[in-house]
Amino acid sequence: MAKVKKTPSTGAPALDLKNLESQMETLFTKSLPALPANAVDVLVKIAPWLAVIGVLMGIPAIMTLLGMSRVASYYRLAGIDLGWGYQASNILYIIQTILTALSIQGLFARKMAAWRLMFYAAWVSVVAGLLSGGVVSMLIGGLISFYLLFQVKKAYK
Repeated sequence: MAKVKKTPSTGAPALDLKNLESQMETLFTKSLPALPANAVDVLVKIAPWLAVIGVLMGIPAIMTLLGMSRVASYYRLAGIDLGWGYQASNILYIIQTILTALSIQGLFARKMAAWRLMFYAAWVSVVAGLLSGGVVSMLIGGLISFYLLFQVKKAYK
């Protein structure tokens, strides 16, 4: 488990992300079978393009969530309350899209900072999935995302 430290200013617990990342790396690289080297190369080459596609697909969704589309009226039907979890997950999906957009240039350059942005985006996606109620899809998608992320991590510097 990740170590929980107290923040000096508030005394509230803070998550040690470096330790969490290290433990996850051990789990996803040493406990599970490794991808073949050629598969890793292909994933690293197409990752920036997949990120671009994800961001392009996320832009209309964000516009819809912000009410800038006719489709948004579907979500505002009289008498339907979608709840705070749904609204919070939408905000998190927007954050995930922003993190992905910020990572694109670094993914092309194979920079560790870009990999880490994608790591954070994967965590945001997991939390959003929990809040929206899609536990099974969140679990499967999260495991696949983290497995692939840690399999390609060594290609980023």
